[in-house]
Amino acid sequence: MNAMKRPILTMPAILLLLALLIVAPVILMGYQNERNARIALDTGGQPDYFAKQFELAARRIPWKPELWNEAAEGYFRASNWWKMRDALEHARTEKVLTACNFRMLAFDYFVKDPWRGDEFVLQIFFEGIEQYPENFLLYDDVASIYEYKERYDEALQYLLLALDHKENAYLCDGRAFAIEDTHYRAGVLLMQDDPTRALDELNTASSLDDEYAPVVETLRTTLNLAALEDDPAEKLILIGRGLGLVDEWQLAASVFHDATQADPENASAWAWLGTAKDQFGEDALSAFEMAESINPNDIELLSLRAVYWQRHVALESAQADFEKLVALEPENPQWRYALGGVYAELGDLPTALAAYEKAIALAPTEPLYVNALALFSFNYRYDMAGIGLPAARRAVILAPQDAQYIDTLGLLYLGMEEFDDAEKQFLRALEKDPLYRLAELHLGMAYLGRGDWSLARTALINAEAFADDEAVRMQARRLLDEYFPE
Repeated sequence: MNAMKRPILTMPAILLLLALLIVAPVILMGYQNERNARIALDTGGQPDYFAKQFELAARRIPWKPELWNEAAEGYFRASNWWKMRDALEHARTEKVLTACNFRMLAFDYFVKDPWRGDEFVLQIFFEGIEQYPENFLLYDDVASIYEYKERYDEALQYLLLALDHKENAYLCDGRAFAIEDTHYRAGVLLMQDDPTRALDELNTASSLDDEYAPVVETLRTTLNLAALEDDPAEKLILIGRGLGLVDEWQLAASVFHDATQADPENASAWAWLGTAKDQFGEDALSAFEMAESINPNDIELLSLRAVYWQRHVALESAQADFEKLVALEPENPQWRYALGGVYAELGDLPTALAAYEKAIALAPTEPLYVNALALFSFNYRYDMAGIGLPAARRAVILAPQDAQYIDTLGLLYLGMEEFDDAEKQFLRALEKDPLYRLAELHLGMAYLGRGDWSLARTALINAEAFADDEAVRMQARRLLDEYFPE
């Protein structure tokens, strides 16, 4: 009897074959999706299209989860934020999210979902650091989050960790990261506790980018002055003031707060804390009230609070504080000068004039005060020929190389409609300092007054294009729109 023939395929083999017949086309489609995506990417195709192709490839080829990164980058370019986040989360789940895409995911949550809280975002960064412990940018980003939240000790910790990996300081597109900024940020955060290291970091920032030089020079001077101060609170006040000078007001507020803790009875520390808080919109009055309760005659309290009242257009309150300063320091011309400005804003021009004249009498060789009188005369059209013009000339005699004072002299001629003389002074100011674009704006105004339209347009265009001061640029643009509409 012949033996029964064995089947060619066993049941498991049949099942495997069926599975391959089902799966293989899907996998082949996945590879075709990847090819489509790369062709579109290389030939400038629509980001939404190649992002979708990368997504389909990632879904269909399970052993290539890194394609989720490329899908996310395509959706980013297409501004399809929800699909971008979904792709990033897929890559994160598969443990293939790139360091740059950890940053993209974290900042996406930070900006769009603030309700999730800082720790949620930081956890994404920490996960990235665990996978990419040599990545400079992740440490620097964590520091930025901590700085934003005013958690300065933690910010400093991660800035220093970033600097430990500065050989990897490259952006995601391969360009070098501006590491001088990291050195600078570390430097300012070190000023309070480690001034020697702070100075090293600040000097490094300045050596890498000379644009930091003026700021670093201010902070270097601050650290030198603070080193001479034995009182802990006064040392902190000096550091905070230096930070304020370079517009680091939030950090300055933290330092002033520490000064109030070092000496709760230091009225100046409380006054400076109020001033710092006011710079970024926080309540300042409670700190001023604390300072007043300690010493209502504290000079720094009165002067800082007077400036606060001026900023908030509470001119009667500013007047009261400046008048008190005059009573406490009658020989200080600065308070008379400031009081003159307040009187002028209140519309009491004769009293303002008397205050300016008293400041000049107290400091007859200081050009600042005679220039202030000249500007007062111009701004309020108050006897420009009899008061303003002689004052402006006196300021130029006292400081003949200062473009600002020459410009003021030009303004007086402009106000008196002596346009040729005004032009001479504005050109002279620009000769002394070609970067003093306020004089260029005023020169344009003189040409407008004289009817020299072509010269006026050129001067105003230059003022708008090259002035650092936004107010100058805006005024130049307003005049261009008014006289030369396109």
